[in-house]
Amino acid sequence: MNTKIWLGIGVLVVVLAGGFFFLKSSPASAPSNTATQEVASTTPQVTKAPVQPTFTTGTTDVKIVQSSARAAFDPRSLTSTSTYPVITGTANVPKISITVYDREGVGIVSASNIQVKDGHWTYYCSAKLVAGKYMLIVMAEDVSVRTALTVQNP
Repeated sequence: MNTKIWLGIGVLVVVLAGGFFFLKSSPASAPSNTATQEVASTTPQVTKAPVQPTFTTGTTDVKIVQSSARAAFDPRSLTSTSTYPVITGTANVPKISITVYDREGVGIVSASNIQVKDGHWTYYCSAKLVAGKYMLIVMAEDVSVRTALTVQNP
């Protein structure tokens, strides 16, 4: 067997033995009575047992919630000849947010709380966009959808 494996097993045994030694509770020592002490009361003394540490490993109740939020772009709104394009889409949440990024990934304009009415939303871009490609990200609660927008010369 490889020397590194034996060395690893040896280290593991030392760590486990050391952990047992340090985590093992020592019995509480009883107070010693000396000849000069006098007992003033005949009331019985109540002593508590030493408290043992509690270690919990693993996880307890973990609830994984999958989002049912959905959002999408209307493909026909992803190509525009307007420098102020109108972007539309669908969603099943009351409000969405949208951000427009340039080719370098710099955010140009962003809007939140865009109302979704009857499953449809519309965003009127407030920034003038020159001809070129842009990245759009729409957020619906914790779901995001990314696509490209092309602005063409009129």
